[in-house]
Amino acid sequence: MDYDKPHLSFEQQVAHLQERGLDIADTELAAAMLRRVGYYRLSAYAYPLRRLLPSGAVPATSVQFREDRFVDDAGLDLVIGLWEFDRELRLLLLDAVETIEIGLRVQVSYVLGRRDPFGYLNRDSLDAEACARADRTGAPTWENWVARYLATQQEAESEDFVRHYVEKYDGHLPIWVSTEIMEFGPLVRLYGLMLAADRSEIARALGATSGTVVHRWLKTVNYVRNIAAHHARLWNRRLTYSIARPSTTGPAGLVHLRELGDAERRKIYAAAAVIAHLVRAIDPDSDWPRRFAALARRFPPSELVSPEHDMGFAPGWADEVLWR
Repeated sequence: MDYDKPHLSFEQQVAHLQERGLDIADTELAAAMLRRVGYYRLSAYAYPLRRLLPSGAVPATSVQFREDRFVDDAGLDLVIGLWEFDRELRLLLLDAVETIEIGLRVQVSYVLGRRDPFGYLNRDSLDAEACARADRTGAPTWENWVARYLATQQEAESEDFVRHYVEKYDGHLPIWVSTEIMEFGPLVRLYGLMLAADRSEIARALGATSGTVVHRWLKTVNYVRNIAAHHARLWNRRLTYSIARPSTTGPAGLVHLRELGDAERRKIYAAAAVIAHLVRAIDPDSDWPRRFAALARRFPPSELVSPEHDMGFAPGWADEVLWR
């Protein structure tokens, strides 16, 4: 599917797709879908249905792997099915992230607040090496984090509860208030700046033993959250952060991820498995894992795409105790 066609009318875009071999039974529905979603966005869901470049073909870019023409049996119904599935997946994952974010706020506030109510502003209450490490801007990580946090606090001072604590504590918020105005990304970065013993204590509360491993998990969760929150395609995306191969002594529900290769653990199934584990650790009564499994079973049936191939689902995943 070319990316230079959005200037055409919606009816012309439909005709263009048909010329490339996409089966479209209802052209009015197709035009309405393009009007609603957009040619470029919908093309991301149609791309896996295009033919692979033949051996020896010269791609236009380093990331072009497919021709303009679709494979046989590729139809718009499947494209729409993938788009609808991806939308449900994003909403479901955001529901889980809410549980994880609030649970992490509670743990960081409790553990760090017990050491120092203003510990996030006091390097002596944090890990010296982590604080001094340069971030991507070249500045010390903690100093950059504090500067961004203080900007967030200033923006939030129109809230009565923030103004109350700012006036009461000479411009500073105790940790149990400050975490309420932090977005998930800064909260995860603060977790990474905490003392190893504090991170490990929180890790145990989240059903793990290693603070370092949990920090990597949380960075993946935050990445997934950002994709979902910006309504971007998620179902067959290769994630920036991968889930490390779990140890045999790690959480029982995640041990089956050892069967997956590095490439598979960079897809959404491994991230969803970690999310399911964290949700259950925070809320043992949560039915989120079952809802995820139910959605996965509704993946559009097709020989062209599958959860195992495109989303990294482990063989026999549905039988794993994690999803029951």
